[in-house]
Amino acid sequence: MKLKLSELQKTAFHEAGHAVLYHIFGHQLDYVRANENGEGYTKPRFSYLPTAFATTNTSCLVDKILQYGIICFGGYFAEFKAQKRNLDLFTICDIYRKTQNEYLDNDFGAIRAQMEIANDILGENLFDSEFFHLIGRRTQAILKKENVWKAIQSLSNAIMEAENNNLNEKEINSLLSQFNLTDRYGINISGVFNIKAKCS
Repeated sequence: MKLKLSELQKTAFHEAGHAVLYHIFGHQLDYVRANENGEGYTKPRFSYLPTAFATTNTSCLVDKILQYGIICFGGYFAEFKAQKRNLDLFTICDIYRKTQNEYLDNDFGAIRAQMEIANDILGENLFDSEFFHLIGRRTQAILKKENVWKAIQSLSNAIMEAENNNLNEKEINSLLSQFNLTDRYGINISGVFNIKAKCS
């Protein structure tokens, strides 16, 4: 049964999802905030765009795009999970098709833009619908980890209880240090292209 959450609750879960995944991949955060109008933001210490250094090392780009994609997907997956909803294959494929035809000004649009830039750098269509679905599968797998989901729940609650619904770096690190989020949960590039999404 789906749960009905307020805009603040949905946004808090969304931003907590981003924040926990940034933390898992070793990125420091300046702050995370949520607003009652549905707007929120998770601010990393350093801007993290996988293609910023335009590396032509394929394995390096795959790893960075996968990490960035999981961070991008993490917000929506956490928000949906909190409502007991599911982002399934068909929904992910539909999102992929929409980002082909129009730029979506959201997290899905952000990862698609990075995938397209990476394809241009490499000169091949390596990052496609199959990879987009792979990101979704890996994100779901991480959020199923008990300590990860508990960290997201705890952080979202802290955001909602904080003054101005804003947590700073110290507050975020102090809270997340309780959950042993010390590894990448098997996120690596081995076998990365073995999942067939069939989104075309």
